[in-house]
Amino acid sequence: MIPFHESLNKIYFMHALLSPFFWATIQSNLRGAIYKGINLGALRDFLIPMPPLAEQAEIVERVEALMGTCRDLELEIEQSRTHAADILQSVLKEAFAPASY
Repeated sequence: MIPFHESLNKIYFMHALLSPFFWATIQSNLRGAIYKGINLGALRDFLIPMPPLAEQAEIVERVEALMGTCRDLELEIEQSRTHAADILQSVLKEAFAPASY
């Protein structure tokens, strides 16, 4: 049997723990009226897929490439918003500027 730490890509595991699926599962298992907590049994029952180490590395590579694409798109969206705001200011300035005859 392979020791657990040798069959796990730490970055793969981090992505699994940060995934929306994991957090939705955690949220659905929160119990308590005043202080919300999670039952240790619920955590023990939570399954994280453990593909072979090579496949974990491939998944990490793909996830990180997609995350890079998302960061690039977010930057592009922000630049577009800034550009649109600048254009709007120019249009409003021209529309409301006193007419020069």
